[in-house]
Amino acid sequence: MAHALAGTAPAHLQSMYNDFDECKKQLFNEEMKRLPCGLAVIPGVAASGRLTFVKFYALMHIAEQTPPGSRNRVLILAEQHQVLDNYEPSFRRSLEEYGAPPHAFPRIERVYTTSTDIRVAVDTLSQPASSQVPNELDTIDQYLTKSILDEFHQLAEQESERRASKDVNSTLLQVQNRSEEYNLFNPSDRRVDEPINSIYKAKLQEADIVLATPSTARSILFRQEFHPTLVIMDENTRSREMTTIMTISSFPSAKLFMLLGDPHQQVPVVNRRKDTLVAFDNQIGLSCLDRIKRAGAALPGLFYNHRQYGCLQEMTSELFYENLMKSSIQDHFPPSVNVVQGIIAELTGLRKSVRVIVDITNSDEQGVFKSFKNDYHVHYVLKTLERFLNDPAFTSVDGKRPGTIAVLCYYKAQVTEIELALRRREVLQSRLHTTAETIAKRVRVGTVDSFHGEGADLVIIDYTRTTKPGYTGNVFLNATAHTRSIQGEIILMNQSSYASQKKKARHSPARHLCMIYEYLEAKQCVSKILFCNHCLGWGHEDRHCVERATCSRCYEIGHIKSSCPAVQCANCGELGHLLIECNNLEPAKACSRCAGDHFQVNCTESPEVYCTDCNNPGHFPGRDLCAAAWRLLHQQQQGVLLGDFAEKDSEEW
Repeated sequence: MAHALAGTAPAHLQSMYNDFDECKKQLFNEEMKRLPCGLAVIPGVAASGRLTFVKFYALMHIAEQTPPGSRNRVLILAEQHQVLDNYEPSFRRSLEEYGAPPHAFPRIERVYTTSTDIRVAVDTLSQPASSQVPNELDTIDQYLTKSILDEFHQLAEQESERRASKDVNSTLLQVQNRSEEYNLFNPSDRRVDEPINSIYKAKLQEADIVLATPSTARSILFRQEFHPTLVIMDENTRSREMTTIMTISSFPSAKLFMLLGDPHQQVPVVNRRKDTLVAFDNQIGLSCLDRIKRAGAALPGLFYNHRQYGCLQEMTSELFYENLMKSSIQDHFPPSVNVVQGIIAELTGLRKSVRVIVDITNSDEQGVFKSFKNDYHVHYVLKTLERFLNDPAFTSVDGKRPGTIAVLCYYKAQVTEIELALRRREVLQSRLHTTAETIAKRVRVGTVDSFHGEGADLVIIDYTRTTKPGYTGNVFLNATAHTRSIQGEIILMNQSSYASQKKKARHSPARHLCMIYEYLEAKQCVSKILFCNHCLGWGHEDRHCVERATCSRCYEIGHIKSSCPAVQCANCGELGHLLIECNNLEPAKACSRCAGDHFQVNCTESPEVYCTDCNNPGHFPGRDLCAAAWRLLHQQQQGVLLGDFAEKDSEEW
């Protein structure tokens, strides 16, 4: 490591080091020279460039001189596969960007669950050549409409292309590439474990860097074949302390263990019964990084936010990071950020910030079993998407690509509502004036936790709730949500969601909601508006509307959704009314769309998504989204339990 300090490291690595911010250089120059027990605990804020630090340290470690006959090898671990999937392409991009010679590219292997890799490979070799291996998607074809299935295939193909790599191959792919070595095996003979194991061992033995989850790395075969000299556990704050301790004890060959993560974001989940208190729950839920940081033994940390422009880091630093977060960006308002600020000003009338709260005061949350949705918030999301997607000036910070948008929701039901709206042809054509391809490339909708480690040029944060805060007041989720934006952030939050708990907000889930709202309200960055469900306009309610009705189903003028000619009843199949308004006592005996021998909700020709549990349109089936399904399951379970007690008194539980 002394070569980087002296300026004599390989050119590409020296350039990477020279681009470090002050925190990274201080860690590398001073703090990491004094590491007790070979353990480096490095907390960091969101977007502090932990991945950059990990890549540099791993590459420098591999480039170090080793005794003859030995090698330096690196193991990079993370709890989530999504984090690891981004590592290998990031290594390649950095090496290419800094002009690394071909021989400097390390051999990187992405290893998934060992037993799964080997089992799939064994099953592949054991299949007769003439047989056709069943497609995994065949089992779900009958549950999906054709349009949704086509979209599923398209997204799966795009994801596989995005993650494709020349250096990271699964065991199955290596088996297929080397199948000529095993053509002497009898296809019906299942005893092919030995050659498969040899391939798996070769993968590990040849690798310079291996990416895996802790559970994969602790498997016996893995530990026998891969002996790393450097172990890096990224996102360690999402790992339980026991997971880290078991991993450290599994690799005595390591000279250094490095733990990195953001202790102010998502914490480990402890599975326990909610109706009882279990001893040491809080301790079990800690990570090693968090415990060492609380003890004051962690390294100083990484404090520079490299993602957020336009002073977006100021609020998150004050409310979530104890004013430790700094900005590494000298020019806070490049041209693209000014464009985003201008569009937000047009939408809200607020001209002072790229982060605003939009409070739709007449919106109302709707419970969907344990989840929630908010229809008026969906309409505002569509309004925002329409304005940003159709402005060619909305680009990335460097201006090289169109700007991206993330819609973060705290509840899965709201995610589903927005996704359903973006699938409808009428919304794409009449409301957003765009195509499905544009939506797929530039817009992503998901829960807050699904965006951990990612970002977008514009982020719309939908709190959904209007009556109670629920877990929208969770400080870890809020820290994650408000650090995803690059150029702008629109927050859909209702003051009424925490108003009833404001007096006791210091000790309630409403505390951070109150802090966020009052922080932006003091800066005059809160817009309170009304939504009219009659004309789909803003600034007035239905009862005061003098405009002509606009249908939220087909977006034609002159009628509302409940009387839309395009609406078809799922019960009788007639047009012009919804299932809830149907007076027909006899349901359709055949599909009203294709006249087939099935109900419309099961028709593969239907472009809409229906719930087959309750026979209602607008949501997917399942316990998470359909209240009727949960009630039915609950009744069935109660009936089974009563029957078991009556007939099988001696049954063991």
